[in-house]
Amino acid sequence: MKIIVVDDEPLVRQYIVQCVRDAGENEITAAVSSGAKVLQEMKDNPADVVFADITMPKMDGIALLKELKQQYPQTAVIMLTCHEDFEYARAAMQSGAKDYILKTEVSADKIREALDKLQTVINSRWPRTWQKKWSVGVSSVIWWMIKKIYRPSRQKT
Repeated sequence: MKIIVVDDEPLVRQYIVQCVRDAGENEITAAVSSGAKVLQEMKDNPADVVFADITMPKMDGIALLKELKQQYPQTAVIMLTCHEDFEYARAAMQSGAKDYILKTEVSADKIREALDKLQTVINSRWPRTWQKKWSVGVSSVIWWMIKKIYRPSRQKT
């Protein structure tokens, strides 16, 4: 999968990038410090998944999540935070986050688990024949095209 990591703390960002790399065959397309930079990166090279810090200056993770859902609905967003308060998790999930990971629990295993869960959801939406052809690594643009082509043939006339 193509992945962008956004966190305003450089050491945390580097650690998350390393965990994503250790979690399997994923392509880190960008590691940036702000929501605005994520949106710029998405214009040039759309990602399948964005790991986003929930607490950042200027544009927080929830605002970024909402903007990504509006502009790039196929991109999955997994929120990262140091807040254990359930209200943060609820806000993230209600805004469309696919998962929520506490920064104190971030590890390659936890990242792999989140990506595997996400891949399972993606695979469950498509017939088994498509699952074999189109799995991890397909960009969000290609997924959009596949859905546009596939959906009309499923609709009743």
